[in-house]
Amino acid sequence: MSFNARWISGMLVVACLGWVPVSPAIADVTATKTQQVDHVKDRALDVRNEAGDVEVVRAGEENAKVRVKATIKAENKERAGKTKLSAEREADGTLVVEIHWPDGERKAFESASIKVEVPQTSALRVNTGNGSVKLSNTSGETLLSVNNGSINVRGHEGPISFEVTNGKTEMRDVRGSVEGRAINGGATLTGVSGEVTVECTNGPIDIRLSADNKGPVKAKTSNAGVSLAVGKVFAGELRASTANGEVRIELPGLIKSMKEDHRARVVELMTDGDQSELTASNGDVKVKLIEDAPASSDKPSEKSEPAKK
Repeated sequence: MSFNARWISGMLVVACLGWVPVSPAIADVTATKTQQVDHVKDRALDVRNEAGDVEVVRAGEENAKVRVKATIKAENKERAGKTKLSAEREADGTLVVEIHWPDGERKAFESASIKVEVPQTSALRVNTGNGSVKLSNTSGETLLSVNNGSINVRGHEGPISFEVTNGKTEMRDVRGSVEGRAINGGATLTGVSGEVTVECTNGPIDIRLSADNKGPVKAKTSNAGVSLAVGKVFAGELRASTANGEVRIELPGLIKSMKEDHRARVVELMTDGDQSELTASNGDVKVKLIEDAPASSDKPSEKSEPAKK
C-alpha cells in the first residue's frame, strides 16, 4: 500500500469513529537543579547534553567553587523531579557535567539548559543537540560539537575546534587558533590571533584577524562568499578563487607580486610566511586591510580591480 493510500485509509477510520483530538506531547513542566563543586586548577571541563543550550562563563579567580545550574523541561512533574544534574570529577580531575533522565531515556520534547560558572579550565569540551553553545571569557584547548544550534564565543584564551550543523558560528577575541566546520551555516570570526581553518556549506565566512596575526588563513565555503580583513603584518602567499563571483584584493603596501587568472588570484606578500587559501562558490572573495574597513578608515585605499569573468 502506498503512502497516500495508507493516509487516506487512516483518515477514513478517523471519520468513521468521529473526531478525536490528540494533544501533542509537550515538555511544559520546568524544574531547576543546582550543584556546587570545588574548583581544581588546570583541569578540564566536559559538558555533555543531549538536548538544550549550554553556557560556560568564567567566574572570578577568588571563587573557589564551580557552580552548575540546569533548567529541566520535562514531560510531567514526576519526570522533572526524577531528572538528575550530575557534576562529578573523573580520575584525571576532569569535571563532567551531564543530565541523567529517568530510566536513562529522554522523552521527545524534553530538554535541559545548562550553565556552568568556572574560575578556569585547562581544556573545555561541549557537546549538545537541539541547542546552542555560548562561551564567555573561557580558557583552554576547546572542542565544541553542536547539532541544530549556534555557537557564540566572546573572549577565549586557547585554541578552538568546532563542528556545527544547522546553525551560525560567531567568535570574538579568540587568543589562539580556530579550526572547524559548519554545515548549513556561516561563520563570523573577529579578533582571532592564531591560524584559522574554516569550512562552511550554505553560509558565508567573514574573518577579521587581530592586527598582529601573520596568518595563515584557510577558508572554504559553498553557495556564499568569503571576506577577510588582515593587519599589516599578514605574510606569505595568498590564493583566492571563486567559481561564480569576483575576487577583490585590497592590500596597499603589502603586495610584492600578483598573478591573475579566471576568477582567481595568487598574491605574494612582502613578508615570507605560510600559504593562505580562500575558496568560494556562488559568492565573492574579498580581502582588505583592517584599517580599510569603511566604518573606521578615512584614508582612500589603493584598490585592485575585480578578477575578470
